[in-house]
Amino acid sequence: MTSSFIICTKDRPLDLQNCVKSIVQQTILPQELIVVDASVINITYENKINCENILKNIIKFIYITSKPSLTKQRNIGVDNANGDIVFFFDDDVILEQDYHEKILHVYQQKSTERLGGVRGTIGNEYPMGLFKIYLLRLFMLTRLSVNEKSRFLRSGHYVFIPKPKEIIGVECMAGGVCSYYRKIFNEFRSDEKLNGYALKEDMDLSYRVSRKYSLYQTPDAILYHYHSKTSRISIEESSTMRVVNTYYMFKKNMPQTFTNKISFLWSLFGMTIINFTRLITHRDIEHFKGTIKGLIKILTQFFK
Repeated sequence: MTSSFIICTKDRPLDLQNCVKSIVQQTILPQELIVVDASVINITYENKINCENILKNIIKFIYITSKPSLTKQRNIGVDNANGDIVFFFDDDVILEQDYHEKILHVYQQKSTERLGGVRGTIGNEYPMGLFKIYLLRLFMLTRLSVNEKSRFLRSGHYVFIPKPKEIIGVECMAGGVCSYYRKIFNEFRSDEKLNGYALKEDMDLSYRVSRKYSLYQTPDAILYHYHSKTSRISIEESSTMRVVNTYYMFKKNMPQTFTNKISFLWSLFGMTIINFTRLITHRDIEHFKGTIKGLIKILTQFFK
């Protein structure tokens, strides 16, 4: 099996360098590295030169510039990929040396199944506190949990298992730590209506794939996500986008039953209550303002 690694980046030259350095140290190297860069012009030049200097022709390097849109950048990367398996990485992750090897092992182990993709595990992501888990569970919101099944909820939100003890089946693969057979993209594409550096684009894609193919998470393939503060949208804008994109995904993918609609509305209520509490206790106005803006955008459309 051959692999194509795809990194979509924007204005993060140092993060990108560190990520690429961890790629050239893999025990099994990919066939190619594709960087789809939406940075400003002076940084695109810097990124290209830095990557070439790090790779030193050890790995085939494909460098492409793009307008800023994570879903569009991912589709461009896939269109230029030649490997049997396509890996997506955020530009601010660092891979353990055997990450690629451990993912390939799962593909070999599950080769007799109708397998769609495999994700690794984020080494510096941990379960939430019990009170927060119970609170998010009450309102059917996305959460990092331990003793639950990894699954989509009726509300359109998802239960992630940050550190599984064994290989587990999943329905959602986080975009910066996932891989798919390249042939999957003959049937499924990243939805470019979730444009910009959107939230939920990875949930949308993996939801659709998981209806037809098996997806797995392995605890043995580990990377670390350092959440770069560079080139990020504001908290308020992010909170607005989270509400709007959750609604878009729910409307697009989830069966529009009465129970599911009530579950989604309940999750919106919970999101509002939680962010209002943050406003009162921590003077965190940005999360609350963003949530209200998102609600205004979607509630007029909900019962259409």
